[in-house]
Amino acid sequence: LGNLLQVTDAIKAYIQEKIAKTLSKFAQEVKNVDVSLSARGGDTGTHGKKEQKVDVTIHTVRNGIVRVEDSEGTLYASIDLVADKIDRKMVKLKERAISKGKWAGHAGPRDQGQALEEAAFKEYQDDVQYETSVFDQQEAINREFATLNKDFPPIVYRTKVVRLDPMSTEDAIEAMEALGHDFYMYQDVQSRTMQVVYRRATQGYGVLVPESKA
Repeated sequence: LGNLLQVTDAIKAYIQEKIAKTLSKFAQEVKNVDVSLSARGGDTGTHGKKEQKVDVTIHTVRNGIVRVEDSEGTLYASIDLVADKIDRKMVKLKERAISKGKWAGHAGPRDQGQALEEAAFKEYQDDVQYETSVFDQQEAINREFATLNKDFPPIVYRTKVVRLDPMSTEDAIEAMEALGHDFYMYQDVQSRTMQVVYRRATQGYGVLVPESKA
């Protein structure tokens, strides 16, 4: 299932169990979950100490993207720690969203709300996507790039399609913070133009607004 990284049925089942259990409390706010597994060092043929990385990207209904990752000596350890991080991030996201009236789930009695969210979660639980990869495989990346994108200069190693969700600048800042990035590209909900919010070196944030030359 992966280059130098074997993803067994047992690992898949463990990911489903841990991630599904963690996200069941937030199910009605989750649209899609991508899980990427990768390895480096040790017997993989790459440099450095042996690490197994789990990267989870959660696409929410109305609150942007949440990204969590962790690298440990085994996949099982990485999965456990990622699940803990997901829970903490989603709790914070839910608290902020409820205060702004942007939470799609139930904020009422815990038993009823949780039961409804768990039922909704089962509808997309089987859609969790698994992708395997290996760190430091520059040659493999170069070959993939050469096949898919011959029009770019050799120094460009990878291209990525980014889906831009319409949102306000405030929502884009929250999405950027949730991802732990220094910038975030989005489609402005009013102008429908692509914009980039970024963290300034001194303080606060900035926004890049593209403008075509006359």
